[in-house]
Amino acid sequence: MITLAGCGVGAKPQSSGGGDSKSSSETSPSSGESESTGPQSVAFGQSVTVKTDQGTKLKLTISAPTDFTEETDFDPEKGKYVVVDAEAALAAGVVGNVSEDEFCLVDGEGNRYEPAIASMEISGSFIELLTDKDKPVTGKIIYDVPTDAPGLTVEYSPTGVNSKTLGPLASWK
Repeated sequence: MITLAGCGVGAKPQSSGGGDSKSSSETSPSSGESESTGPQSVAFGQSVTVKTDQGTKLKLTISAPTDFTEETDFDPEKGKYVVVDAEAALAAGVVGNVSEDEFCLVDGEGNRYEPAIASMEISGSFIELLTDKDKPVTGKIIYDVPTDAPGLTVEYSPTGVNSKTLGPLASWK
């Protein structure tokens, strides 16, 4: 059930407005990178550094969703496939892991979409064990969404060492 926990099933969509966020973010305009001790929202393509658990920090970057045009083994059930390019690096700690199941696509109406399997080929999937500090790994995350899904956002909600969700730590809009 990591997939369900990672996508935050039952969680309310995060609001980007309002001043009630308890996040203490520091943004470096020159690098386009943000580090925070709480949930943070950044633009697609911007990097964030998040603290997961046991002192591990990950640097993550998610691109804007685009239509997935490669050949697939399975037709989309909801309408079309979209894909995001993902990058992760171990910023602090001994080891970290990142999985596409921890990234949920949310549309402007609050509908949540888990990563989809479009092909039997898994070489491009985004499930990585990070052991080399500051050495980024990349992959693609594919989602099955309605063709008219508005305002797409990607949320990162990892699962900790005790299989408990850590809640949304970052989102890209």
